[in-house]
Amino acid sequence: MDGHKSLGRLTGLTYLVVVGTGLFSLMYVPAALSGSGAPQSRVEQLLANPGLYNAGTAAFLIEQAAFCVLPILFYRLLHHAGRWAASVMAVLALASVPVALVGVVERVDAVNWLTNTKLSAGEAGMYGHALACMALYSWDHTLLIASLFWGLWLAPMGYLITVSRTIPRLFGYLLMLGSAGYVVDVFGQLLLPDYSRSMFSDYATVPAALGEIGTCLWLLVFGASHERAPTPDPTVSIE
Repeated sequence: MDGHKSLGRLTGLTYLVVVGTGLFSLMYVPAALSGSGAPQSRVEQLLANPGLYNAGTAAFLIEQAAFCVLPILFYRLLHHAGRWAASVMAVLALASVPVALVGVVERVDAVNWLTNTKLSAGEAGMYGHALACMALYSWDHTLLIASLFWGLWLAPMGYLITVSRTIPRLFGYLLMLGSAGYVVDVFGQLLLPDYSRSMFSDYATVPAALGEIGTCLWLLVFGASHERAPTPDPTVSIE
């Protein structure tokens, strides 16, 4: 029992690293460097704040390194509730990592086109802004694909939480609802031209955020219980 609680707290600590670095790299830094939102404005903000931009890239790398460990810890924590569901959870989570790391290359390319003095001295300098804009757009598109897997893995995790009762089931329901929100959000952006202006786009991933932050904090503070569904006593006959 103590070992299970310790595993829960380790999972919560790893989740905290993922959540903290993710909030910084995927929310704070983009908001601080978005400018007016136009491509040229984003490039200008990047040029004015390359240190903050690179800090966001470093934080995202840390987030991805921690995210490689997180689904394995959750597998250890929840596999007793269903090995098949736990395996699917881990595979879906880890599938997002190579996609996201491709995006890191695009982030590095964007700042490199703008700040590398050797490139700016020659012909590349003439096209540096345009190439940086293309790299930033590629980063956005890569994140969109990665976010599909960031949403999908929450469905089996939420299911396992509700079945195992190692964590309050409310978080499991939020995670499953949030998983559906992620999927709708991704395909809405791909298929509906005006989706970004809809009210749903602003709230699609809110249940996932509540479920993930709640699960993280619960595990960090309380660890995880090791409840199982009661099994029938084979010595008792049913008439």
